[in-house]
Amino acid sequence: MAFEFLSSNTVGSGGVASVSITGIPATYSALRLIYETQGGTTGALEDLVLQIGFNGLSSYGSSTNAWGKYRMQLDGYQNGGGVAILNYKSGSAAAVTDVYGDLCMTWGTNYTSSYKTSGYADIFEYREGNNCKVVNSYYTQALNGSAYYANTGMFGNIWDIGTAISSVQLKFNSGNIPEHSTFELYGVE
Repeated sequence: MAFEFLSSNTVGSGGVASVSITGIPATYSALRLIYETQGGTTGALEDLVLQIGFNGLSSYGSSTNAWGKYRMQLDGYQNGGGVAILNYKSGSAAAVTDVYGDLCMTWGTNYTSSYKTSGYADIFEYREGNNCKVVNSYYTQALNGSAYYANTGMFGNIWDIGTAISSVQLKFNSGNIPEHSTFELYGVE
């Protein structure tokens, strides 16, 4: 497996509402997105979610833009500092109105601004016009070097649409993507 660099985006001063990666060639077997970010607004861990969308679609349509997702996370902050495993699912069928896939959870700025959430997402079947797209994302985070605040997890997503992907959009469910966040896209050969 070889990776070919396609795009790099670093968010500038003041942050941005979203990041768009366009002009994705249909010549690879899969895509890999590597990201490093943090929350740009206040909120607890489960409040801030980095989300992904495709082809500029920002509204739900059962035949044009529908997502299903599953999250599994290992947290140090649950149970008085003990480790807890959390499992969640959403949008198990196209009838559920999820408009974006989820890549990672992150803490809000009310906790600290000295942390980063890092991870990567693999996007499978992106160039196929007849298959659903699978997006698996793996992330990790620690605050102030404290094991109490550490967490790691994964999201499994399916874009329940048989359309080739030509662009990727990234945004938070609340607030801007903050300055210094980075997103790199690679083609997988």
